[in-house]
Amino acid sequence: MKVARLAYGLLLFVWIALAHSNASAQTYEVMQERNGLINAFARLKAGQPLRVLFLGGATSSDVVSTDAANTWPAKTVSWLKRQYPRAVISVTGVNCSGSGAYGAAMLWPIVSACQPDLVFVDLADQDGEAVSQHSGEWVNSATEGLIRQIRTSNAAAEMCFIYGLRKEMLPAYKQGLLPGCIFQHDVAAAHYRICSVNAGASAAEQINTGKLTWAEFAGDAGSLTAAAHALYADTLTAFLAEQALHVGRGVIPYRMVSRLSAAAISSVRVQLPEGALSQGWSRVAEAPVAGATSVTLHAAAGAAAIKISFEGTFASPVIVTGKGLQSIEVKIDEGAWVRIVVPASGAASTGLWSATAGTGLKLGAHSLEIRPVGTSSLILAGVATAGVSEP
Repeated sequence: MKVARLAYGLLLFVWIALAHSNASAQTYEVMQERNGLINAFARLKAGQPLRVLFLGGATSSDVVSTDAANTWPAKTVSWLKRQYPRAVISVTGVNCSGSGAYGAAMLWPIVSACQPDLVFVDLADQDGEAVSQHSGEWVNSATEGLIRQIRTSNAAAEMCFIYGLRKEMLPAYKQGLLPGCIFQHDVAAAHYRICSVNAGASAAEQINTGKLTWAEFAGDAGSLTAAAHALYADTLTAFLAEQALHVGRGVIPYRMVSRLSAAAISSVRVQLPEGALSQGWSRVAEAPVAGATSVTLHAAAGAAAIKISFEGTFASPVIVTGKGLQSIEVKIDEGAWVRIVVPASGAASTGLWSATAGTGLKLGAHSLEIRPVGTSSLILAGVATAGVSEP
């Protein structure tokens, strides 16, 4: 027993060390079952309600529009409904394009209003730039923070990590390796025994062997084609079909395991300023996410800056996108104004986007000022703040 524990500890040490590098250091499998989706299928088999959340970019979150029927999330939900016609399946999609794992971790207090039982997390391929700009440890800490927040809000909730594909990942897959940003997410998924489906690897295999061209997969604009959506859906539903074969049992909560990193962004607070607002701002009773019972702040073009006081080492304004917003300016404490451009994909459809405004701040009191730029209006869902070492 002691030898087994020592071997596991050594393996975990090596795994974490690799996670803190930016290298593609791990061979891949298209499907990793781990703890699987036993609770989700227990609900489905019993005909109970199942609340499904797709958390990712514009494509993976679009499950309700008239154009969504042929997307891989919509195809996946249709498959579930065909297999379990008695179950009541409700679906929510949250678009956090350009935010990656850090943005999703900072958004979770708002997103948790959906109260999901099953979360499909499609963020890993967005984090390639974050690995380059920050570090693998940064991405891994954000991913772990998101996982811990989901488990804290609903211990019986399950997650399935979906790994997408970008063109720059093809060489790594050709060598049989995981791209760095995918690897960081999978380190956290493995530690918490969360299942993953690498639909991007499945696509890369076809592209690298000449069965599919990049243009047939993503087209000139880089968005997924109908063939790509079908391939993703086929890969995911094949995994779900295997999960359905497990012997059913009741829904049971998962036990929270120890942390991988003390820096995991696992306790986030989203707040709005109290009292009188700056010129050009107004409070609107509008939920930023379905199910949320909160207000948002609307700023007209040219509105004065608004200031929010907070304590913590991270701060990010949470913006409602898809309303014509192109950029904002932010200022931490007495620092200079910094312009932040809203990602084009984030502005393509309504969603939430968390701008990286202040990171690595000293513990203590701080302030964040925000203002719209030029002719853009602004809808603010709140300011997300967090410390580094948290419970």
